[in-house]
Amino acid sequence: MKLGQLQIAALLVFSLASIGVIVAQNMTAENATANVTIPVPTPPVSDNATNETTPTPVPTPILSPTPVEKPNLDIQILYPQKITRNSLVTITANITNSGNAAAKNLAVNWKLPDNFTIITKQENCVNLEPNSACTSEITVQTSLSTKVGPNSVKLVVNYE
Repeated sequence: MKLGQLQIAALLVFSLASIGVIVAQNMTAENATANVTIPVPTPPVSDNATNETTPTPVPTPILSPTPVEKPNLDIQILYPQKITRNSLVTITANITNSGNAAAKNLAVNWKLPDNFTIITKQENCVNLEPNSACTSEITVQTSLSTKVGPNSVKLVVNYE
């Protein structure tokens, strides 16, 4: 029987030694026993070693950029299909604010070709709130010296 106990102890020693456990054997002729000492491992001292668990990352919410409030002016110029020399012509500009902020202190400036002269100017464009429109209308006199062919009429709108 004692021999059987010794074999078990030897197997125990082998198994524990393979995982780094210190085994101290104390055998006498009458008593075959194996004393097993299992030390509690001390973690190495290191800046990288911690006993803390890694927290589960929390997704950062994606924030939509705050829309910039600004006016967005659309200009449509209406004019007759045919303009003759030495005549009066009415040209109208429809200005629409499709932005999300008001356009304030509008300054409407017509840029006309040579030999076009503004006779009258009517407009109701001062402040233009979002989703609103205003009109600037001019009556122009052409001269006998007006260039035949395409002529360019431009409208420049400044605002705050």
